[in-house]
Amino acid sequence: LAQKSEAFHVSNIGTAGKPWGVDEYKLWRETRSKQRCYITDLAPRIQALGEIECDRTNARPFEVVQYGDLPHRDGDPDNFPLYVVRSINWSPKKPSVFITGGVHGYETSGVEGAMLFLTGGRAAHYAQHFNLLLAPCVSPWGYERIQRWTASGTDPNRSFNPDGEIVEGRSFNPEAATDESAALI
Repeated sequence: LAQKSEAFHVSNIGTAGKPWGVDEYKLWRETRSKQRCYITDLAPRIQALGEIECDRTNARPFEVVQYGDLPHRDGDPDNFPLYVVRSINWSPKKPSVFITGGVHGYETSGVEGAMLFLTGGRAAHYAQHFNLLLAPCVSPWGYERIQRWTASGTDPNRSFNPDGEIVEGRSFNPEAATDESAALI
């Protein structure tokens, strides 16, 4: 097993100094094992945020909106649904705050921090004073595999829609007119 892990370490894929091609990315993807499940573990927790009621007012402070979906790229026919949680009492008179988590899949603290902010009571308080928009998990494939990169091998925090393509993590950049960014702007 130790030899197999070493053989598939990212530094052993491809040729030093030569950009990866289709075969290298395919091999890299195939060697990234799924360690948790976005669809069964995290997506239901995000969806449930739309049902939370304020203890004091019994009003729902948030709505959950699916703004897009991304293919798994692992032969699975289903896509990853992408969600944002938005304060219901949105007003153009209030300043807006946008919080993301899981841009890099290995940064679990961002995902859990966004979820804790939403479930811990403080978000409902801040929603009285700010428009809140939270995307708890921007990169579901990376989240499942605890990887910095997306399924296409892109670092979402180092690549900002140079050609306007829709890529998880990059689609929040308002410069490109993607369906994802348009849904958020």
